[in-house]
Amino acid sequence: MQNQQKQAESKLRQLRKDEKLLNEELIKVLRGSSSLNRNTIQSLIDENHNEQKEVEAILRDCQNAASKENFRIKLLGNHLKDITNWSIQFDSMTIDKRRAVLHQMISRIEVTRGYNISILFNVSLEDFTGEHSEQKAGENLAVGH
Repeated sequence: MQNQQKQAESKLRQLRKDEKLLNEELIKVLRGSSSLNRNTIQSLIDENHNEQKEVEAILRDCQNAASKENFRIKLLGNHLKDITNWSIQFDSMTIDKRRAVLHQMISRIEVTRGYNISILFNVSLEDFTGEHSEQKAGENLAVGH
């Protein structure tokens, strides 16, 4: 995405330079000192403006995507902090309290040959982290190791 943004910025700079040159040529056309006619130069100016709009839209999309990614990274950092805090609290609990918490969170643990472990949770990842998605709240989430 960064590469696309850099290309769009470079293209926009070039289009703006071209626009300046086209406007200078338009002045020459109006003064009668240009070999181009007014319709031709106006057509080139219009084409340049349309291309600038397209590149600006691409740039906005890149900037929006970067902004969303930065927000997502910040959110993930907050979740990591929350999980770390939760882990510290869990570690400080008595064994009985830990069992009670795990009993509320875990529906079933299956261990199969080769020590493959599957854990069926009573809460979804979104419920645990506080996020909401299209998944139904309380949907079971199976995690295999």
